[in-house]
Amino acid sequence: MLEVGLGCLALVFVCFQVGRAAILGALQQRHPGGFEGTLMGAVAGFTSTIAHAGAPPVVIYLLPQQFPRQIFVGTTVIFFASLNLLKLPPYWGLGLFHADIFKTTLLLAPLAYVGVKLGVFLNQRFSDVWFNRVIYGMLVVTAVQLIWGGNLLEMVLAT
Repeated sequence: MLEVGLGCLALVFVCFQVGRAAILGALQQRHPGGFEGTLMGAVAGFTSTIAHAGAPPVVIYLLPQQFPRQIFVGTTVIFFASLNLLKLPPYWGLGLFHADIFKTTLLLAPLAYVGVKLGVFLNQRFSDVWFNRVIYGMLVVTAVQLIWGGNLLEMVLAT
């Protein structure tokens, strides 16, 4: 239910932003206040811990501010790195770390490095306008995936 609600929230946000842009002629820059930032940060932390779905609240908070792409990416990297460090002690206490997890981490670490390098490469080649368009598109894909319970990828691969 949490994933479906989060997916619906993300879709409503994108529809609102696109509708507002169509009416007003362009996306309006908006600086959400401290309360909104605290709320979305808490929602992102909760949903990231419970369902590994913390990105939509962060994106919903950051996109209207129309930060340059480097600031947007840097902010999300710092937020999720900090959040994941905070999750380590409880996960350790629950006994979620074992040899298989560490083996998988070592196996996938090179892919993480390649992903970072690819992200830096693409970030340097996108304009801020196209970067925001891609982020909105990814938010829609994430929302649909959350609503359909993660079965979207399975459905696409099955066709």
